[in-house]
Amino acid sequence: MFMKEVESSTLKTVVYDKDQEKMWLTFKSDALYEYRAVPQQIVKDLVDAESKGKFFHENIKNKFDFEKVVEEEE
Repeated sequence: MFMKEVESSTLKTVVYDKDQEKMWLTFKSDALYEYRAVPQQIVKDLVDAESKGKFFHENIKNKFDFEKVVEEEE
């Protein structure tokens, strides 16, 4: 299991389980999403990206099965 706090205006943390190929992203709004069948290279590229938000929108959003795990704070 891999966990990384990231510097981003969009994301707070990236958690990845390479055995299950599952990634959990916590957004600045505190919403938590689980993404499935995510290759390890995508996670590495996200963590290494200069703009995590841009990378997310171009390479992850609407490209992997996902579900919201935790709602945003009111």
